[in-house]
Amino acid sequence: MQDILPRFIPPAEGRRPVYRRFKEAWAVCLVIGSLFTWAILDRWSADSGSAAPVIGTTPKKKEIAPAPEIPNHTHPTSRRWAPIILDRPVDNMPTHFAPFIAASIGNPDDIYGEELLYPDFAIPMPIFAEDEHRRRWMSETKGISARATLVDGQDYFQYKGQHGQNFARAETQILTNVTYTPPTSYDNWGPQSCMNPGSSLRALHFEPQNISDTASSHVAIDNALLAHTSDSWSFQHFLDRVTHVTAQAEHLTRDLNLTALTGREGNAQGLWDAIGFDEDHVLHAPGGEMSIERLFFSCKTPLIHPYLSLKTAEQMELAWTRPDFDVSLAEKKTILYMSRSNGLAKNGGRKVVNEVELLAAIHQTLVERNLDEKLVEFDQDKFADTRALSNYMSKEVAAIIGPHGGAMMNHRWAAPNTLVIEFFPTSFLYYGHWEETSLLNQTYAAVVVEPAHGTDMVINPEHITRLLQENLGKVRQDSIRDVYSWESE
Repeated sequence: MQDILPRFIPPAEGRRPVYRRFKEAWAVCLVIGSLFTWAILDRWSADSGSAAPVIGTTPKKKEIAPAPEIPNHTHPTSRRWAPIILDRPVDNMPTHFAPFIAASIGNPDDIYGEELLYPDFAIPMPIFAEDEHRRRWMSETKGISARATLVDGQDYFQYKGQHGQNFARAETQILTNVTYTPPTSYDNWGPQSCMNPGSSLRALHFEPQNISDTASSHVAIDNALLAHTSDSWSFQHFLDRVTHVTAQAEHLTRDLNLTALTGREGNAQGLWDAIGFDEDHVLHAPGGEMSIERLFFSCKTPLIHPYLSLKTAEQMELAWTRPDFDVSLAEKKTILYMSRSNGLAKNGGRKVVNEVELLAAIHQTLVERNLDEKLVEFDQDKFADTRALSNYMSKEVAAIIGPHGGAMMNHRWAAPNTLVIEFFPTSFLYYGHWEETSLLNQTYAAVVVEPAHGTDMVINPEHITRLLQENLGKVRQDSIRDVYSWESE
């Protein structure tokens, strides 16, 4: 068969072979063609003002602010758990999602609603000193079954399918220039309070602002956020509810002169200061009509999610969230005991009957460990403000121990990997502190005993000293993790 390629002919002196000249010409054409194509694509990108579109995203005026990137920082940040935001109706979107609700209330060009899809997650079960404590603790978990389910074959509870809703206007937010009539009662546990199942934008009493509404009898507010949660005045429910409402709305309200509309005054004003609301920007239990330039509604917020807990910690600038925090777990030497027998508890019960014996056993264990650790009974009056308390808890406290009560909420100021040991009578089980400590990557142990009388308890010192010996100063290997139906690839 005749060769279809040119035969090889030895070149004359100073002359390149034909096949080599052909290859070189072809290479030049390829280079010129590539440069020409690149120039066209670059010009198209410049003309369009953006790179190629990313499927599944929508341009937004304001995005959720990421936490600062901290090189070599070992603690979790809210950015890791930020929700996905759907901000406009699309084909096949459920009509109960916020974009559809907003469109059905008013002009779609004016009213903005966003649906927040929170990532699924799972948290480990508590550590137990005895199998019987585990059985007792598990016996009442049906009380959280609406939000959490046990993972088959694993010691984890998973939280799936959580949503939030914010209502706002694309640039200046919803309900612009309105007259708002507050509810007749605050701080109740009724279904329409913020974060309760019946919370509804449609249930608000508002109407377009009239000229007469600017009379002196009206309270005039530029920007207002509704935060009328159940028992908003209390230390505990401010932290587990009010802060979630403000955290979910933060990317919409950032940099605004914002006033919170909330319940009666209590012991939470220092906490309002910590999240950026001074006393002039918190309106307690307002009554009568108010003229509001822009009203924010973020009451449909999950109760338990790492994004909200970590975002709150970052907003409060807790010591362990700051870039300069460099205190290791080994450097923390304080074991903090939260007593309910000192007369400071605001409600009765859940006292440790043998507290003197228990504290002596803990002290002896610390002596035997010979690591310069010390046992201290908590006294909140020693701290001038939340910042001082946070610095102490983050930098010095290795463990928090005590019977269930409001004082145990102070674990919120402690750093990840802090050991938290909580006592319960079987007649008074509560799961909120286990959930919250797990979201903050703290190590949680539950001691569940039959009550001595009422809700008071006798705690076996050996159980507590064993938990200390096995877990104090150690990083728990089980921690919060992602939940997804498919294997990760």
